[in-house]
Amino acid sequence: TLKISIAIIFYARHKFRVIPYGIERLNAKYQVKEVLDFSVAILPSVLVSAVMHTFSLVPTMLWIYGVISYPVCCVIYFPVQSLNCILTKIALIGCHKEMRQRFQRILFSNSG
Repeated sequence: TLKISIAIIFYARHKFRVIPYGIERLNAKYQVKEVLDFSVAILPSVLVSAVMHTFSLVPTMLWIYGVISYPVCCVIYFPVQSLNCILTKIALIGCHKEMRQRFQRILFSNSG
């Protein structure tokens, strides 16, 4: 996923520069810009998720090699997975402008 995200960023940047002039240029540039913006915004989230998934392999490997017991493995593994979900969402909201604005509207709206 990380490699695909990076490839999409490079492809969108290239495509953004070489869009031919014409009537549909503005629409095409807008669409490519949206893809590029979202790809750049999602990259930190994907990176956080990749690091956390790699970190979650440590207790499993320690259990397989007999260093820790299975219950201890579970006590470490599942909180890491939960933390992965939380940090991935925080990174996505923090890096994507529209999501951040919507989150702030939802969180700080005057509802009554």
